[in-house]
Amino acid sequence: MGQLKFKQAVTSPSFTIDVTHATTGTIVANRVVKLTSANEVKHTTGTSGRVPYGVALSTGTTAVIRLFGIVDIEASSRAIKRGDQVRATSGAVASTSRLGGTVRTSTNAMTTAAPIRHNIVGTARTSAAAGTTRRLVSVFFRPTINNPALL
Repeated sequence: MGQLKFKQAVTSPSFTIDVTHATTGTIVANRVVKLTSANEVKHTTGTSGRVPYGVALSTGTTAVIRLFGIVDIEASSRAIKRGDQVRATSGAVASTSRLGGTVRTSTNAMTTAAPIRHNIVGTARTSAAAGTTRRLVSVFFRPTINNPALL
């Protein structure tokens, strides 16, 4: 076997950050979703928000999901400042509410052990004032399994 250096074009590794998945029902774009055992996505609501999978970029029976990276996510009704660590919210999903799959600031200082229980999904790159209208914040989304209850 000879060396292929200089005989093949050099390419960068391929990372797919957007994937398509079937949905379990209504999906609101720009909200956090989780992956089900049936390989479908649904919004993070209640305890289902413990393991976020990605952010829905589209709606319908199939949705494009951003797995990681910089993405716009809908903010909850609370204020978010640039640099805040954000987590997925819980509550019933509706396009008219700011619950279920939106993000809010974590309420614990990052210097304590408590944030590992707060399911941080990323860092806000932009700010959003408190309010009940639809507001998007740019987030460096990096989901991790960071809940000791899951380990």
